[in-house]
Order: sequence, then C-alpha cells, then structure tokens
Amino acid sequence: MASAAPKPAHLNTLDGLRGIAAVSVMAFHWHIEAGSPLFQHSRLAVDLFFLMSGFVLAYAYDDRLKAGLPFWTFFIPRLIRLYPMILMGIGFGAAWFTLDGLITGEQAFTVPQFVMYLLMNLFMIPVVTWDQDIAMFPLNLVLWSLFFELIAYAAYGLVFAKAKTRWLVPVIVAGAIGVTGWLIFNFGASPAVPTGLGFLKQGFLADLSRIGLSFFLGVMIFRGLPRLNAFPSIPVVFLPMMCLLIFVQPEGSLNWWTCLFTILIVLPVMLLSAIRENITGRYGAVSKFLGDISYPLYVTHLPVMWAMRAVLHKLFPNLPIIWLGLIILPGCVLVAYLLLRSYDLPVRRFLSQKLKPISLNNRIPAE
Repeated sequence: MASAAPKPAHLNTLDGLRGIAAVSVMAFHWHIEAGSPLFQHSRLAVDLFFLMSGFVLAYAYDDRLKAGLPFWTFFIPRLIRLYPMILMGIGFGAAWFTLDGLITGEQAFTVPQFVMYLLMNLFMIPVVTWDQDIAMFPLNLVLWSLFFELIAYAAYGLVFAKAKTRWLVPVIVAGAIGVTGWLIFNFGASPAVPTGLGFLKQGFLADLSRIGLSFFLGVMIFRGLPRLNAFPSIPVVFLPMMCLLIFVQPEGSLNWWTCLFTILIVLPVMLLSAIRENITGRYGAVSKFLGDISYPLYVTHLPVMWAMRAVLHKLFPNLPIIWLGLIILPGCVLVAYLLLRSYDLPVRRFLSQKLKPISLNNRIPAE
C-alpha cells in the first residue's frame, strides 16, 4: 500500500531539482535566441517537471481522494497554485508584443488575432492547429505545459486517484509510444518528418503524450515506493551533476533512444534518489530558493528575456548576443524572485483564506 511509505512533511530535495529544471528550460530558450549549440536537450527538463508533478500530487492526495475528498476541494488549490502566475505570464507576454509592435512598427498579430489570443490564453484554451509554426499559447509559449498539467490534474482527481494502479499502465504505454515518435523526429538522425506525421514532431498529440507518460509514471512510482525503496539510490550530491550531463549537451550529442532511456529510467531514478534524502543547512537553503523561484521563473522568463534582449541590444548594439545572456538570465531570475515575494505568495495566501475550507490552505510537498 502507498500509505506505508514514509512521508516527511516536505520533500525539499525536490525543490532543488525543480529549480534546476526551470533554469534549464530558460537556458533552452536562450539557446534558441542566441544560436548557442548547447542546451538543446534541456527541453527534457519539462518531462522531469511532469514526473515530479505526478509524484507529489499522488504523495499529497492519493489517500485523501480515495477516502472521499471531493474533487473541487482537491482541484481548487491547484488553480490557486497555478493561475495567479499564469495571469502574470499572459500579461507580460501581451505587454511585450504590444510594446514590440509600437517600437518596431512590425505587428506579430493583427488586432483581432491579438484579442482572440488574449481571451483564449486567459481561459487556457489552446490554439490547436496542424501548422507547426503557430504556438498553442501565442502570447506566452510555455503555457502549453501548464495547460496539460491542468488536464492531468483533472484526470487524476476524477478518475485515476481512485483507480487501481494497473489502470495507469495503458496511459503510460500510449504516452511512451507518442513520446518515442516525438523523440525520433526531434533527436533522430534525420530532421525530415514523414508526411502526415508532423503532429508528432511538435503539437497537441506530442505534448499530450509527454504528460501522459511522465505525470502518470510519477503517480505509479509513488504507489510502488515500498518495492522501489529496495533499489539503491544515487547520492543527492550527484543529482545536479546528472542534470548538467543531461541538459547541457551540444546539439546532436544525444540521440532519440538515449533521450527515451533518460525519460523512462534516468529521470525516475533521480526522483527516487531525491525523495530519500532531505538536504539541510546551506545547501538546503539553496535548494529551497531554487524551488521557490522555479514556477515564477518558468512562467515569465520568455517575455522578460525578449524585452531585456531588445533593450540591451539598443543600448549595446555591438555586443555579441551570447554575452547578453550574462545579464539577461540573472535578470530573469531576479524578476521571478520579485514576483514571488510581491505578487505570487500574497495572492495565493489571499485566495486560500477567502476560499477556506475549500482550498485546504496547505502546501503539498515540494510545491
């Protein structure tokens, strides 16, 4: 039984992993902006996010939902956790595209498109299209993963929390098949995509496969802890080094099956190792800081990065773009921290108080 697993109050080693994953995603997007050959594989950090999310949700809610906790009592705290920063991220994205159009005179969207995308983004409605050049959430590209997180939360709370563990197997297998296709097209030997299968390279079904595999694999790992605890773990001091070896790799250094092995084996081993040892002291404080800023950083880094790059390029037109990262990336972290302290935490506390007892007003492990 999952309830037999030891359950400390907070899994603070996971905080550090979440922070490293958020920084890695930011580095991946900077890799695209700067044309750097590094960080191409940092997109796998999102799969680590999904894996940890499934684990900590099951850790916090499996027993309570099985005991009859109402769905909305579970789901509303998830909305309180995610939505304030989602709104801030949309606001940052809308402000950036507006200012960019005013400054450069080039409009990324027509006015009707902008209004439509703004409304869709606010209600977390994705733009689903076969055109790979149109993002699901045009005003802030990273919202795609939060949309699928909300879908996974709903599926877990309504169905899978009370379902037998074997029900997770077909979801995980279907997700693994889709993820394999996504990896082949993105990390295979040839970038060419067979006609009719472009949706596996990038798009709704590829992203649905990623959340289906990793999120529910995280749920299954929690439920299998009594057996999995018999396996040896990796000392937590090596986990940041493993993240570097996975995420900071030149483009093309990892092929599709290496990436699949990483998602199916390496990331779960890292998760299992992280939950067995809670770091304390100075390193524990660093881990907590990384965990605290991880979500605000993830949601806001893209529009902040774009705006800072535009300003710095105007101020220092001859400075190579790669060197701008020495200012821009720490700047994104600073903005995330300021938003955490001045906006995210106060708003969540306010909403939790207003929505008592529905909100439960508690923090789940490693959140």
